Amino acid sequence: MRTRLGAPDARGRRTPEPIPDSRFTIEVDMVVRAVGQKPATEFLRAITGIELRKNGTVLADARHQTGNQKYFAGGDCTNGGSEVVDAVAEGMAAARGIEAWIAETSASQRGKN
Repeated sequence: MRTRLGAPDARGRRTPEPIPDSRFTIEVDMVVRAVGQKPATEFLRAITGIELRKNGTVLADARHQTGNQKYFAGGDCTNGGSEVVDAVAEGMAAARGIEAWIAETSASQRGKN
């Protein structure tokens, strides 16, 4: 059903309201249903070196590297869910951490040859 924004409430916020007789169908190959707003991190307990805090978030250092040097984490799985902009910023920071780790690992490998 299509919606439109209703009149502003006492706080000035407008909420969506259905448009009568506006039902429609979209053909799709797959539907992924959202099951909540909590990151799924419990499966990470099976990976050696990855530590979860009591609240289920992943423990990572300043460059977003976990206790297992091959794994980096950021966003909702480390901060428990915040603003999208925070998750994007942490993803970018984790990418910089990964880049630094690869450079360090490559340099140490070259030193062994």
